[in-house]
This record gives sequence, C-alpha cells and structure tokens, in this order.
Amino acid sequence: MKDLSIIIVSFNTREIIKDCLSSVFLSITSISCEVIVIDNGSCDDSADMIKEEFPQVKLIENSKNKGFAAANNQGFKIASGKYWLLLNSDTVILGDVLRKSFEYMEHNPLVGMMGCRVLNKDKSIQNTCFMWPSLLNIAIQSTGLGRVFPNSKFFKRERMRGWNRDTERKVDSITGCYLLVRAAATIKIGVLDEDFFFYGEETDWCLRFSQAGYEVKFAPVGDIIHLGGASGDAIHFSRKIMLSQAIVRLQRKHNGFFAAVISWALLLFECVVKSCVFGFASLINHEKFYPIFKKYFCALLHFNMAWAGKSKKDKKSLFAVASSGGHWMQLRRLEQVFDRYNTIYASPKSDCSQDVLGNRFIKIVDVNRWRKIDIPYACLHMLYVIMRIKPDVIITTGALPGLLALIAGRIIGSRCIWIDSIANSEELSMSGKVAGWVAHLWLTQWEHLAGNSSDKSKPEYAGKIL
Repeated sequence: MKDLSIIIVSFNTREIIKDCLSSVFLSITSISCEVIVIDNGSCDDSADMIKEEFPQVKLIENSKNKGFAAANNQGFKIASGKYWLLLNSDTVILGDVLRKSFEYMEHNPLVGMMGCRVLNKDKSIQNTCFMWPSLLNIAIQSTGLGRVFPNSKFFKRERMRGWNRDTERKVDSITGCYLLVRAAATIKIGVLDEDFFFYGEETDWCLRFSQAGYEVKFAPVGDIIHLGGASGDAIHFSRKIMLSQAIVRLQRKHNGFFAAVISWALLLFECVVKSCVFGFASLINHEKFYPIFKKYFCALLHFNMAWAGKSKKDKKSLFAVASSGGHWMQLRRLEQVFDRYNTIYASPKSDCSQDVLGNRFIKIVDVNRWRKIDIPYACLHMLYVIMRIKPDVIITTGALPGLLALIAGRIIGSRCIWIDSIANSEELSMSGKVAGWVAHLWLTQWEHLAGNSSDKSKPEYAGKIL
C-alpha cells in the first residue's frame, strides 16, 4: 500500500498541469506516492504530453467531460494509497507540504479530511475553508452585507475572513483544490456524489464525513499555490450558474425542498441586484465594470438552470413536441436516444399517435395557423402539461407548440433543446420563423452545446448532447 494517492482531474490544462506534476514529483521524495490523472476529454493534447513527459503517471482518458466528482471517483477505484489527495491541475506544490500533510493525518486518527494553506499567484491568502452554506449564510452572501460591513465578524463569517490560516481549526468545508482524505473512511461514507457536476461535491462530502463522526480540519502544515482562485475565467456567467446550482442542490439534499427554493430565490435576488448595480457602474467605468455586469445579467437570463434537478440515479423524463409532417419525422430520427428516457410525445395532430408505440402521447392545442383566440388557451394547456409531467428534458421542433413548451419548460427548470433543421425552408410558416427566432434568442446555451459545427441545427446533434 502506498502512503499517498494523488488524484488530479484535468480538462484542457496542458501547460498548467505540466507545472503541477513537476512540483508534485519534486516534493514526494520522502513518502511513497502514486499520481493518477484523469483527463476529462481534453482537446489540447494534454494526455499525449503526460504520456511523453510523465510516464510514471497512471493516466485515465475519458472521451468527454464527466465532471469533477465522477472523474475523481474513477481515480479512487484504482488508488492504492492509505490517503487520497484531491489536487487541482492548476496548483503548484511548495516545499514539503505533502509529507507534512501525511504525518498530520497519521498523528490525528479522528481527522477524516484536512486542507492546507492555499495562496494566490501573488502569495496572498486564498479562502478555501468555509462555513456550511446555510440559508443565513446564503442571505449574507447574496445581499452583499459582508462588503457593506467588512469589519463585522458576523457578516464575514461564511468565508471565515479575518483568519490568516496560520492556526489549526475545525471547519465545515474545504475546497477540492487540496483536500486530503482518509481512504478507509470512504468505505463507511462513500465517494463523491456524482449528481454534483462541478462545485459543491466537496462541501457535500465534508458534511457527510462530519455526520459520520470524523473531524474536518484545516492545518497549517505548508502552502500550495492555486492559480484558479485568481483566474479571469471566473467572470463567465456559466460558473455563476453552476455554483448557484451546487448550493441549491446541497440545500435540497440535506435540508429539503423548501430550503432549496429559498436558497434559489436568494441567489436570484443577488443576480438581480448585482446586474443593476454593475450596470449603472459600467456607465461610469465601462472597461472595469461591464464584464461583471455581463456575468450577472447573463446568469440572470439563464437562472432557471440554477435549479437542482432530479438525481442521476433516477431515469429521466423527456418531453418531445412537434407539430406534424416533417417536424414529427425529425423527432422520430432520435428514437434511439429517447429510449434512454421516460419519453412522452406531444403533437396537435392526433393521427401522430399512431407512430408512438410503448410511449405516452398527449394531444395539444393547435396554434400553428395563428388562431389568435386559441393562443391563451394553448399557453395555459402547455403550462399545465409541463407542470404535471415535470420533464427533465424538452426537445421540440416546429412552430408555436414547440416554443410554448420551451417557455413552460424554462419556468420549471427543464433542459430545453430546439431543433430548427428546416428553419431556412421557404415552406416554413411565418409562425415557425418567428418561433425559431425567439427560441434562438432565449436558448443561447444551445450554441454552446452544439459547438461551432455548421450542422448544429440537425437532430443528430441533439442526440449527441442528450
């Protein structure tokens, strides 16, 4: 058995992980270690570089990004160390921190996991220990009271500010950039929860260790540098969405549905307030404040995605909506994909139900011909259907029926995909063209999911991302 298994998840960090691995191998001279790298579908030749320059590394290559929790769990399956160290690829090990961390765990058998002091690139302290994100702490964070009262011990409690990380302390949560875990304890507690894709998984893990009777400790045994804490990439709105979803999922898992709703509302309020504040500030100093405004405003537009959906352990439901004819044929091309879901089909044409075998079919109100008197009724009908079946995924093609389904799905937080494979056809009705334009305006994440392919509107691309 090795003393230490160092597990690193990498995603497009070719140059950064090279520095990380170099610092690791310089530091592990006095203890027996193994280094496991899980490459999460990188497209920058990270895996080839590791094979060539660090042949002693145990490398797992994934064909796609499985997320932080799932990738680490892959590493745990082949780890042979007495302790497991979760280490970010954008870190640099300083001094003898690995040996000192190992010795600390050896001398403190009640400690289940521990973290060391983490520095930014400029050697300033990076906050990597936090209190549990209770509703009170979420409220303090979302209202910005910590910034309004920077000297108040109460309002700076959640991030444990005012502590230089130079003393040992029991904490609620430690981030996963450097998290040392007692491997034997995971037999009782379990590994990371893969329902958390990115962010929140280590907080959930820390709580589960504490609930099982283990201590979660910060110990000033040495330092590392973590580049991610000062990275400009954090300005992108998707990170805000993922972080918010992680907080909501934590509340839903440990405190129940209503706590999740309240936390989601508080985080939404934060986006509203900061969009307004930084929007006005950008009128004074555009260069400084506009990127921050853009982050919170885009997060606000997509904030339904911050709601934590169902557990991956359950088979998800899919709601497939089309009008008729060619639209229906586009959906039927995805039948093999739909087999992985509890699929419900919907169309305004009842004769389409003849093509549905072994799946549920719902007839919806036909508004394709702009029958104005039916549109309010169709909206209410679609909202009722969506609220009743609560689908995880909605995939549509067609005109207004599909658009109504997407809007209703956004209200409850479903993942929405629009297929416009005949959007440029002259035969498409005016309602179809308008609906397609609105759908693309609203569903901007579709561009991100489909990539830069010229064929991104085809059904096959929806199949690849489902």
